[in-house]
Amino acid sequence: MGLILATAVQLGKRSLPHGYDLIFVGATVIGVNRLHFSVLTVLIAVGLISILWYHPGRLKKEGAAKNE
Repeated sequence: MGLILATAVQLGKRSLPHGYDLIFVGATVIGVNRLHFSVLTVLIAVGLISILWYHPGRLKKEGAAKNE
């Protein structure tokens, strides 16, 4: 059990570098498990929101603001 947990934590750190990623994962789990929406519906909805959140134009604007 400990080995599985340690592996999950290591993979999670590499796969989910931003805190917002955990929010998207949590929203997916809640939508499917607790609210009983279909997996396809939840993945499309959360996927679209995450694409808009990580839109390349948004990241360029934030990077330019940090360099000023």
